[in-house]
Amino acid sequence: MKNTLEGSSPEVRAFIYQQLAELESLLPQGTAVSVVVEDPSVQSSRAQKVAAPSRKRVIMQLETAAGRFFVEGKNDDIYKAITKAKNDLKDQLTVLQSFLADSNSSRSNHIENILSQKYLH
Repeated sequence: MKNTLEGSSPEVRAFIYQQLAELESLLPQGTAVSVVVEDPSVQSSRAQKVAAPSRKRVIMQLETAAGRFFVEGKNDDIYKAITKAKNDLKDQLTVLQSFLADSNSSRSNHIENILSQKYLH
């Protein structure tokens, strides 16, 4: 897992790992996961105090054999942004799994039909 969470608190990092752990059963083998957290308040608070809450952005990207998946969550609350990104990723992975299950089933049926026939034309 590659991440860019340098400026994030240990609590935020732990929450991200917890959310990704919930998706583990849906991840295809050999998946590379990248997480980027953009929190302007952390960067600007180093330079100056910011009174208004700023929009946080969480990007989760998966690289799989089936392709690349990219989701983004935005919210004033970093935990809600993480949860939104995780839920969007879960939806995409669920669709991928159902597609792969259907194609594997169809392939198996096709092979079985071929093997059940004595002669191939």
